[in-house]
Amino acid sequence: MLSEWLKLFERTGWVYEQRLSSPQWKRYPTESIYSNHKTKACLNALLLFLEGYAFERAGCPPYFSGLAVDVLNGIGIWPADEQLVWKRFKYALSQWKQDRPEVVHWTESEAEVKDMPDNMNGLNTKANPLAPMGTYYWQKSIRVGSTSQKSIIQLALRSDMPLDMWVRDHLEGETQRVYSELSGVSGIADKITSFFMRDVACHYNVFPPREERMSHP
Repeated sequence: MLSEWLKLFERTGWVYEQRLSSPQWKRYPTESIYSNHKTKACLNALLLFLEGYAFERAGCPPYFSGLAVDVLNGIGIWPADEQLVWKRFKYALSQWKQDRPEVVHWTESEAEVKDMPDNMNGLNTKANPLAPMGTYYWQKSIRVGSTSQKSIIQLALRSDMPLDMWVRDHLEGETQRVYSELSGVSGIADKITSFFMRDVACHYNVFPPREERMSHP
């Protein structure tokens, strides 16, 4: 019975790698272009994380990852201004329509979106990895608090290299540090951190010592 379960998990892992993980990693190359296109590699790493990992928490609207990727591609530069990214993400969300998800016109004014209720299209500022630390969140036009964790952009800007390569270079010997940094981003927490660390380890074939492993098998 145990061997049958292991075979099932192996097949499931193969399907995930072939249909989801591998195409995303190929779409956003980092290491192969890093030496000649450093800023593009850093941008790709963030796009990879936004598309495949950042919004995979339970209850998060499925279109968030696409909106985030569109916003960052629309800005198109690295380093990116996290306040600008957040402002444009909120605007894109306020304009999002299920029957016309591709239509977003960048004619926003700050006044239109700064007090956007947290329940509008599932914004949930407190658990949004694009929200800069200290961002106020609202309920029924009443300010009820501010975020206390960093955004994924803030984390990505701490290193002078792509996010996935930074994780790779610290998996051996500094696993706990990587885990703490990633899980300290708003809305990321343990599960998403573990999945990303696992995929980085598998992609680069770099694994931490057994006693330091914190990623899913």
